[in-house]
Amino acid sequence: MKDRAAVEIQFGKYFSVQYDLHVKHTFFYERGDIDVGIEIIPTHKMMSLMSSGVAWYENELANIVREGRSNPSVPVVLLGVEPVL
Repeated sequence: MKDRAAVEIQFGKYFSVQYDLHVKHTFFYERGDIDVGIEIIPTHKMMSLMSSGVAWYENELANIVREGRSNPSVPVVLLGVEPVL
């Protein structure tokens, strides 16, 4: 955390991203420690170069849009990391 933002770089399994978005960022936001959560994850292109079970940007963005603005209940910036090939 720095300057009221929490940054998570997550290249692990999909459940780790869900935990970050719905538990970690929310906890710090509701406690008043942060104003925004930033989650950095691989894009689909990058995920295809990694082992199985990794979350990817396009899928997580679709999940957030589908679930609506109140879930997660914290302002979130979702960033995707793309490989340079």
